[in-house]
Amino acid sequence: MTTDVEEGGHGHGHGKGKGVIMRRPDGTPMTRQEVIVQRRGAFRWLPVLCSNDLVHGSWWFTWGSLFTAIFAIYPLCSNSLTGYDQQDDILPTSDFEITWAMMIISGCFFTLGSLAFVRAFEEPPKRALFYNYKHLQSDELLGAWMFLFGTVPFVPYMLVFFMIQPNAFYFFGTIGAAIFVLGSYLFVASCYPSDKVSYYRCSW
Repeated sequence: MTTDVEEGGHGHGHGKGKGVIMRRPDGTPMTRQEVIVQRRGAFRWLPVLCSNDLVHGSWWFTWGSLFTAIFAIYPLCSNSLTGYDQQDDILPTSDFEITWAMMIISGCFFTLGSLAFVRAFEEPPKRALFYNYKHLQSDELLGAWMFLFGTVPFVPYMLVFFMIQPNAFYFFGTIGAAIFVLGSYLFVASCYPSDKVSYYRCSW
């Protein structure tokens, strides 16, 4: 396998870029599917279903997050239709509803964030949805903000349980949730573009 670099590849609409052509041993260009498989370090037997594996993975995040949000609706509806039995749970009625509502909120934000990363990883690249807004100027940055908003409800979620049963398990769970939020904020900060480039792709 050989790799050629040619001028004039897609540059995200900001001038010329460099296109990379991967070739077979006989010198003929690889197909898109072959390039995707060649990039993989493992699991090369898996099918190629999207423009690249990052898009494929982002779709799994999207469907998983959406399922979480939809799944959390059922306990709230069931509570309204059949009544809430305090003996079945450690949570009072109001806290029961709050915790499931926060899970729905998190699921919605994670779904939106995952969809933003689907756009961010597409090939050929697309122009960012909100490229004119400083804090949303790339789809990676948009997705990072959605992920941050999705993690914030974890803290009050754990606090509800800790206030009712103040034990070590819920205490460390609350601390872990706070650390998770801090990590998500650092992820947002890392996705802000450098002033030295005209198009921004998040650095992992």
